[in-house]
Amino acid sequence: METALQQQPPPRAYEPDELEELKKKNDTIALQERRTRPVEVRAWPQYLTIMNTYKCDIECPMCFKQLDDVFNMSLPDMQWEIFEKVAHEVFPHLRLVALTVSGEPLISRNIFKELEVMRRYRVKCDVTTNGMPLARRGLLEALIPSCHALTVSFDGASKETFEYVRKGAHWDTVLKNLRLFHEARMKFAPEERPIFRMNHVYQYTNATELVTLVELAKDLGVDWLTVEKVYVHREYQNPTSMLRHPRLMNEMIERAKERAAQLNLPSSFPPLSDVSSGEPDAPYGDVPTEWLQAEAKKKNPTKLYRDLPPMPKGTVARAREERGVKTNAELLALIGSPNIGSRHWIYRQYDHVVRDGTVFRPGESDAAIVRVFCEDGARTIEKYLAVSVDCNGRHVQLDPYLGAAMAVAECSRNLACVGAESLGLTDCLNFGSPEKPETMWRFSRSVDGIRDACNALGVPVVSGNVSLYNETEGQSILPTPTVAIVGQLRDPADRVGMAFQPDTRVALLGVPARGALGGSEWLTSKVDDVTGEVVGIDLAAEVRLQKLLVRLARDRMLASAHDVSDGGIAACLAECCIARGVGCSVKLGLHGGRELAKLWSEEPSRVVVSFAAEREDQVRAAADSAGVPFEVLGTTGGAELTIDQVIRLPVAELARAYRAALDGIVG
Repeated sequence: METALQQQPPPRAYEPDELEELKKKNDTIALQERRTRPVEVRAWPQYLTIMNTYKCDIECPMCFKQLDDVFNMSLPDMQWEIFEKVAHEVFPHLRLVALTVSGEPLISRNIFKELEVMRRYRVKCDVTTNGMPLARRGLLEALIPSCHALTVSFDGASKETFEYVRKGAHWDTVLKNLRLFHEARMKFAPEERPIFRMNHVYQYTNATELVTLVELAKDLGVDWLTVEKVYVHREYQNPTSMLRHPRLMNEMIERAKERAAQLNLPSSFPPLSDVSSGEPDAPYGDVPTEWLQAEAKKKNPTKLYRDLPPMPKGTVARAREERGVKTNAELLALIGSPNIGSRHWIYRQYDHVVRDGTVFRPGESDAAIVRVFCEDGARTIEKYLAVSVDCNGRHVQLDPYLGAAMAVAECSRNLACVGAESLGLTDCLNFGSPEKPETMWRFSRSVDGIRDACNALGVPVVSGNVSLYNETEGQSILPTPTVAIVGQLRDPADRVGMAFQPDTRVALLGVPARGALGGSEWLTSKVDDVTGEVVGIDLAAEVRLQKLLVRLARDRMLASAHDVSDGGIAACLAECCIARGVGCSVKLGLHGGRELAKLWSEEPSRVVVSFAAEREDQVRAAADSAGVPFEVLGTTGGAELTIDQVIRLPVAELARAYRAALDGIVG
């Protein structure tokens, strides 16, 4: 029996005027899609989308109907000869291929041959699927070794809603297939394991199921839940558009975000536009392309892909040669930026070694350590206290709850890196006018984030203050709930600095980065705005990491420890080299394109440590016992920082850029 897709009439010829009109409609759709997606780093020729098929085995109103006047879904699959030619000419220069987003890529009649060719050329693929074809015999075995990420489009958390929104998909079949996929991928090592994402579209029909969707994603083993906005640009979409019911949706979104945080599920729930901003609650009819362009650039200032200039001649041949040069320049710019570079000019303005109580000077460790003399009757007790102050307003801007929790976690992590246990926290909550609802909402959510992080880490809040109305001409500062934590070392000999020492092993403790760039210094410097997907934090993993760090310090296992934060792991490694002028050579498994985002990602709960080579087995065993991921990255020594084949810089050059960070501001 023919499906509805197979019954479609063959494509007809269009007149020039009709083609122009179709192009405008297609641009509207394409722009609408781009405005709702997280920022991605795509560098030609490392990433390529191949439309291996336009066919689909289900009919989704939010997808099928909006495309039926632009694409004919009964078009044949890409000819195998064409795919082979593309593979032969381009795949040697690629690291990642995205299979079609305008159909169901896994029903292509050539899918097994396509996956085999990608495996042969060592190219990974990103696949967006409805989940139905995953049960095809042999497909999982062929897909997983060649898959970088699999995204399942869901759009419903109950059988009734799911099968209504995604007509032709069967709830029980999809759930079974996704469990099979997760079970199969978990047999692979973490570095070879495909990322498992779930994608959801805000709709009125599924608004009340957002919390259930979060729980379902966690149960299925999803690594990341993303949610997209859909703006009305066809009349038939009006009943399903979230914009018709913004207050209901905003309430559901907040509940879902809270549940995701409770379950430690990385997720992205973009809020709806402020309903008082003048944007209509329920627009009707086609939205002009000009409006979409203006809105897209306003809400996401990154350059739209279709506006990019054509690829210059010779780019493919030069890409690998130029990659190292470009990333070298990126790191130098980042390490020399005012937000990351040295504060030497500031701390030299006062005596930071007064009474000889400073154990670690500024720039020598993740937290300050001072020797304090306490009177106990006739006795004088010598204590070694560690102090750290922290907050990244960019992450708080993107998600105040998670951003504030990340501030507490990083502050406490800094103490753990030097070998101290946290004793107590004080805060200073800096915000704009509380008379603005969005500011008061951020304030409230930040307090919730601080509370939950402190409870998880066992750090009491002993004091604090609030600073409001921090605005200039109506423009608020970034929400900045600054926290300071004091900790204590059991023994001064337990202390650990951040500087690399010669001839040691370098390793990463903590969950490896996905490459999320939301709120990062690198991304903000590129687009001049705070944007991107929220990186999130797993507080349970953070607790395990910090306990392990203190234990390793007390067992005198570590030569250095420095947490990955502003600037990502590239800046972290550079700072470790600069601290003592010792270089290092590490391998992160980066080959270019999207993978380079892992250099700059500021995902939390990661620490770069170094130790003597003979200590490796002991450190690994301690990490395994604590349930903390452990990966040896390389070795220290020499006068250069080398990361794979993408970065190679003299430590002296990095140090010059780092120490000159404030010169342009203070002279």
